[in-house]
Amino acid sequence: MRQEIGNRVKFLRKKKGYSQEGYAKLIGQSKAYICKIEAGKSKSIYFHILEELVQEGLFAPELASGSDKEDDFRTNRIWQQYRALAATDKDAADYLLTCFENGLHLHLAKNKSEK
Repeated sequence: MRQEIGNRVKFLRKKKGYSQEGYAKLIGQSKAYICKIEAGKSKSIYFHILEELVQEGLFAPELASGSDKEDDFRTNRIWQQYRALAATDKDAADYLLTCFENGLHLHLAKNKSEK
C-alpha cells in the first residue's frame, strides 16, 4: 500500500509540474521526505497530502484500511477518466479503448497458449 500511495504522490506531483524539491517546498516538507514517500519507504504520510490525493481522485480513504477494493477503485477511476475524455475527444477515447481491448486480447491469447 505504501508503494501505491508513493506512486500516486509522484503522479500528482508530476501532473502539477513540480520537481521533488518544488513540491516539498509547496507542502512545507523536505525533499528527502517526498523521496521516501514516492519510494514507498515512509512509514507515515501527512494528512494534507492524503487529502490532496483524495481531491484529485487518486486515493479513496476506504483503501487505507487494508480493503481489497483497490481494483474496483482503479477500474472506476479509469472509467470516469475515459468518459471525460470521450466527452471532449471521441477519437482519442476510441483509440485508447481499442488499445486496451487489443492488449487484453493478446494477453489472454498468450496465457491460453501457455497452458
